[in-house]
Amino acid sequence: MSVALAAPLAATLRPGAICIRDERLDPSTLLVDAAGELDAANARQLVDHVAAIDDPHSTLIVDLRELTFFGTEGLWAVNRIIAASAKRHATSVLVAGPEVRRVLRICDPHGALRTVSSVVDALVASKPNPMHTLIHA
Repeated sequence: MSVALAAPLAATLRPGAICIRDERLDPSTLLVDAAGELDAANARQLVDHVAAIDDPHSTLIVDLRELTFFGTEGLWAVNRIIAASAKRHATSVLVAGPEVRRVLRICDPHGALRTVSSVVDALVASKPNPMHTLIHA
């Protein structure tokens, strides 16, 4: 018996295209993921997609691991999304793949933008740390 594995979503997109999806992971957590290319031609599309989500959440995870290209306009989009999330008093976590990390090494050398490597890490990072609460209470 052989099992055919599905190709990564980015491999099925035409050059220059982006696919954006969102799903609820739990009652308070929303995941938005993007595949393909994020650049000046479609950065606004990602920002508008996230802004149009009318689903209350306290945590927003933005998963960009499937991007095959991440231009500086993508960084603009991520900053807009994080700022909008903060205005809603929601925690936001960026899951970065190699394309995003490449740009961040140049544009965010001090690591001001918090990133993790997986959605599981994002879920852990988004939950309050009880030890931190005890120490600072």
